Amino acid sequence: MARDYHIYAQPVDGKALDQFQDAMKQPFAIKGALMADAHLGYSLPIGGVIATRGVVVPAWVGYDIGCGMCAVPTSFGQGAVRARAREIFDGIYAAVPMGFKHNREQSDWNWEDRPMTAMLRRMFEKSGLLQLGSLGSGNHFIEIGCGPAESPSRRAATRDRGALVTTSPPIT
Repeated sequence: MARDYHIYAQPVDGKALDQFQDAMKQPFAIKGALMADAHLGYSLPIGGVIATRGVVVPAWVGYDIGCGMCAVPTSFGQGAVRARAREIFDGIYAAVPMGFKHNREQSDWNWEDRPMTAMLRRMFEKSGLLQLGSLGSGNHFIEIGCGPAESPSRRAATRDRGALVTTSPPIT
């Protein structure tokens, strides 16, 4: 493998390393990195990043398409958060469906006027609005932290939406 890459993970699971190296052998792979949290994925390790030329590989984006971090600034300082940590934790778990659970009622979000593919439209019509504001399983989490901006962050899950998008036939 003569392409430029860097491995930040130490030690690296052998199967994850094999996946990464196989992906880097593709003729369109330009540069790559294997992050510290790398572990076996479906076609590219979770924590693997590969720049490509002229190609997007949906399965390399991952089955958590749309999953991401959202920092929400609050007026609460670290002391106030620590003093009410149990209450905050219990409130989050009571309010946010997790794992295979979802909301009992659809989220109030006007999605019909948004540009989207037919497949995405079908996903919203089926169950998408029940899953907005929920948290999937696996490595999905809600984190309350204090930093310079004292901003809590929440990582939201896309549940099975990413898998559906990355395994669906291309739109022609």
